Amino acid sequence: MKRSTNLTFVNLKSLPEKGEQYQFSQQNGELDEQLRDLIGSNNYYVSLEVRPVGNVFEISGEIRAEMDLICSHCGRELHHPVNDSFNELIVVTAKWTRAGHSGHVNSVKDHEITCNYATSFDFDLGDFVHEHIALAEPDHPLCARPDCDDVFNAANRTVKNPIDFNPLLRDNSSIKK
Repeated sequence: MKRSTNLTFVNLKSLPEKGEQYQFSQQNGELDEQLRDLIGSNNYYVSLEVRPVGNVFEISGEIRAEMDLICSHCGRELHHPVNDSFNELIVVTAKWTRAGHSGHVNSVKDHEITCNYATSFDFDLGDFVHEHIALAEPDHPLCARPDCDDVFNAANRTVKNPIDFNPLLRDNSSIKK
């Protein structure tokens, strides 16, 4: 069964044995508010399938979106694509299994299953998608334009004490100890 829904909450207990598919897009607007802080008004497409597997639930699908970011090197705007495919498990437990600061744990190599712990059978697909997009944001976005270094160097020439953002390449011999 394939459906588009305005509700992002799924009661995992009420899923049919074959599971359900969900599709969200900017055209329908279901996740606009939940994703605005990450992707602004850019287009997005989300396709999810949630199905029971014994006493856990499998969630798989893909997320396609675009983020507006600033190049960490030259400072120009760039569009960063998000192309995320996943296959994860949801385990409902009475209390959180703690591994760090979130319930998204046991992340391992690509193409292996990740386990998410939840304390309720009411699962918010919007929060799940938001987390995946947030994890796709690079720490130091780079525009990859051919003149990125030239723009960076030109900006540093006008500064009295140029900044080298890469501590591995800095000449630290002048630092007083």
